[in-house]
Amino acid sequence: MSDISRLDARMLLSFAAVFEARSVTRAAERLNITQQGLSGILARLREVFGDPLFVRDAHGVIPTPRAETLYPRIKVVIDAMQDVIEAEGFDPFETRAVFSIAAADYALATILPPLIERLSVTAPNLRLAVESLRVETLAVQMRNGQTDLALTVPEFVPDNLHTMPLFSDRYLCAFRKQHPLANKQLTLEAFCNGEHLLVSPNRGEFRGPTDDALERAGHSRRVGLVVPSFLIALSLLESNDLISVLPERLLRTRQNSLLAVEPPVEIEPFQIVCVWPERLHTDPLNLWFRELLRSAATD
Repeated sequence: MSDISRLDARMLLSFAAVFEARSVTRAAERLNITQQGLSGILARLREVFGDPLFVRDAHGVIPTPRAETLYPRIKVVIDAMQDVIEAEGFDPFETRAVFSIAAADYALATILPPLIERLSVTAPNLRLAVESLRVETLAVQMRNGQTDLALTVPEFVPDNLHTMPLFSDRYLCAFRKQHPLANKQLTLEAFCNGEHLLVSPNRGEFRGPTDDALERAGHSRRVGLVVPSFLIALSLLESNDLISVLPERLLRTRQNSLLAVEPPVEIEPFQIVCVWPERLHTDPLNLWFRELLRSAATD
């Protein structure tokens, strides 16, 4: 009995090519290998099957009765392998998959609307599962298959995950149109003396990029309130005399109720990236979704 572990795909493809071409020379050309290399593969095949398989004649080679019996069976195996490869092709319009995304509400509020609009046209049957980003467990979630893709800033990306830049954003100072500072020039002193609201999605900290910028300039502010959600921050700003430094893309969604002005201190812009695990790096669905996300992020 032959040991199947001694066979590989190249050997099967070589057998079929010689059988169909009836010529070692023509089969080698089709396989893009040397004739000497193909002869070596045929020698291994003869050893595995205990049969000459092909004998030379004036026009090339002719298969032995054993080869005639083997060919249809080997062709089935080759076709099956080809089906596996072709199954990697992905038709978004036909997919009924569930795709999971983890992100902070800022990224979701700015990217989800154009993303959903595109999905409704290109993948109407795909179901999207959205969850809050938990940086401390993201690597485990991706390794366990709970999360397919995440949106975050580069400094929060765990090791051994792939990233792709989506967009850059900058910070603006925001307060309601009825705020005492409305319609006035926002000085550094007035900014520092205001009652500040800070968004800290994961850490509950009373310090952020604005405080780093103020410290470099030799100033500080008082943060009186920390919330975990950007959307909660927007609602609080609309109904209270608070100041907050928030991403410009987010503030565009509240232009009717909030004023957005340049902060009186230079704050570094930031980048949002999408993140995915190695196991999904070449996955057709994940590849397609990343490109769709990149397109939505440009809106």
